Amino acid sequence: NSNKKTHQDRHPAEAEATAIQKVIGWAIDHPELHFHITHVSSALSIKLLKLVSSPNLTSDTCMRYLLLDNESKLSEAYKKVNPPLRTPMDRKELVDAFTIGIIDMISSDHSPHTRKEKEEQKLSGMPGVQEILPGLITLIHTKQLEWERAIEAYHTLPSKLLNIENNRVKN
Repeated sequence: NSNKKTHQDRHPAEAEATAIQKVIGWAIDHPELHFHITHVSSALSIKLLKLVSSPNLTSDTCMRYLLLDNESKLSEAYKKVNPPLRTPMDRKELVDAFTIGIIDMISSDHSPHTRKEKEEQKLSGMPGVQEILPGLITLIHTKQLEWERAIEAYHTLPSKLLNIENNRVKN
């Protein structure tokens, strides 16, 4: 059926951007609070994040959005994640934004499923923890990312966000 909507159609980049626009507004209206936008996945969202620089607003993306896109050679069942994998252009924009710090941090959305669950039930999600470090090294090796930025995005900024210093949570 050609009218059948895809996972990406049901989760458009415009919906993500609309949500991010709302969070940006809240961050501006409430500078005393901290806001964090997680799993940024689209170039449209990057355009919005480039418009604002606020110490009370941070963001992250998952390694899958920096390494994979909707044209990646995986079965549709394995590519089904939320937000969905976007276009190659979106992926390039995300890598560029991550590299220069528009997207502050890297995160995982560790949602493992068995092969049977992915193939038969078509569940959203994929493992994420084990892909971060190899993904960062891949971006460094391909000259898309500097070591210092990788450490900042993977350790320094998340520790600061979670109020962790010297491996201890501060009061």
